[in-house]
Amino acid sequence: MKIYENRDNKYTVTCSYCRHTGHNKRHCPLLRKHWEQNKDYDGVSTSTLVGLDGSEFGGYWTVTNAQARLNFHHEFNYINDLMTSTPATPKKRRPSKCGFCGGEAHTRRTCSEMDEFVKILEETNRAYRKSFYDKVFVEYGIGIGAFVQYKRWWNDAGNATTLILDIDYDSISIGNFLNRWGSFHTTIKIGGRHSDNDKDFEFGNEFLNDNSFPLLSRDKMSHIRTLYGGITEVIAEAPSTPNEEWFLGHSPAFDWVVKNKSLRDLLLAYQGAIRKFHPDGEALWNKLREKL
Repeated sequence: MKIYENRDNKYTVTCSYCRHTGHNKRHCPLLRKHWEQNKDYDGVSTSTLVGLDGSEFGGYWTVTNAQARLNFHHEFNYINDLMTSTPATPKKRRPSKCGFCGGEAHTRRTCSEMDEFVKILEETNRAYRKSFYDKVFVEYGIGIGAFVQYKRWWNDAGNATTLILDIDYDSISIGNFLNRWGSFHTTIKIGGRHSDNDKDFEFGNEFLNDNSFPLLSRDKMSHIRTLYGGITEVIAEAPSTPNEEWFLGHSPAFDWVVKNKSLRDLLLAYQGAIRKFHPDGEALWNKLREKL
């Protein structure tokens, strides 16, 4: 049997009072008519009811006048309460308010300030990646194929060496610049083959938050931190650097950042990155701070 073969057939409502189709008891015109004729009914004796004609009822069987009076008797309390109750006062709807900027008459979905802030973060991130590219890839020569020396902080024996085999370019973003315990902190991940075992490097906050980036010089190379310590020397630079146009064009989007967060919270989280890396820096921040 095809259970959906009659899916286009619509269900027809049948009134439980008058037995006619097209409405229910709440909207039954016959029940309301009978109430108007008997609104002073005491709800006890059906002999006092007037104007109830069994021929007005529909259905598959004949309804006598006595049955009509009995039907109304059973429904009197229902229709009496319905017709005499005071309509509820509709609640005044609160004006819509944007969860991002706090403005009225629009929501997060149509918030122009949200779109503008996402654009600011993307511009800041592109400038950050440009600084990182110039300093780390070009000046330091760090990249895939570079052979570097690093400090093993758990071991007093000194330094170890590794060949850098992989770099997660998507992990290079202004999230690296944020506090490690914040909601939007991210870590730059570099894969290397170590002389003692295989592990992944991680660039730590010391490299990014000591106010020297992107103005580091080679004598501050130890600020490039890993889970082990820091890169102390580039023994052999990477044979090539990533294509700059590709690297800058590959900058991750920031639409996810504004989800369920307010503009105020995000300004407090990203103010340092915006002031340091956005092309308009302090001038832009002076405008944004008015929104706090």
